[in-house]
Amino acid sequence: MAKKSSVEITQVPTGKDVSVYPPIKAGALNRQGGVRLLHSRVIKAALKGQISVEELSKLSYSLNVHSKIIENETLSDRLVLLEKTMEGDSQ
Repeated sequence: MAKKSSVEITQVPTGKDVSVYPPIKAGALNRQGGVRLLHSRVIKAALKGQISVEELSKLSYSLNVHSKIIENETLSDRLVLLEKTMEGDSQ
């Protein structure tokens, strides 16, 4: 069984406010579900005012890129499997 990783994202605000935003816990980010979960937590944190809109934008962009990477890996794996299946059927 794979070890489940946990990541915490924190941001130290700049300017007059010296408080630290509370951490946003993330599960395993090697699956679409984990990325979706983190994205929803990031959005909730922004709605609560825990992170800025600028930080929300940056994190959303990064999570979108990460999601596309996972999607491409999954598609590549499925194509390889399909090619192997088709080669086996033709022989």
